[in-house]
Amino acid sequence: GNDQEALHQIMTNHFERFRYLDCVSDRARISALPVLVSERLSYQCGLELVSGDFEFERDCKGQLWLTDAKDLFFIHASVPRPNAPGEPAGEQPPPLKMFRYLSEE
Repeated sequence: GNDQEALHQIMTNHFERFRYLDCVSDRARISALPVLVSERLSYQCGLELVSGDFEFERDCKGQLWLTDAKDLFFIHASVPRPNAPGEPAGEQPPPLKMFRYLSEE
């Protein structure tokens, strides 16, 4: 009686813990994507991502995929691109700025 109940409770808690940690991990990946996109575009194109809607889906194996990005708003980056094509190569310190994209949950 009590052993069965205790075992069931342990299994339920274990399952819930992993489900919660998976959710936290997914949220971290999802919120990192716009920042990574903004950093890459800032470096490559001199643009900075300010806002946008990103949609994610999970496939049958549980892998999370970006399926759509719409209503993206960009501005010119406040830090010039280092060594843009056609410019002489030189050592420049990494940009010291915080990207403006805010994560919304």
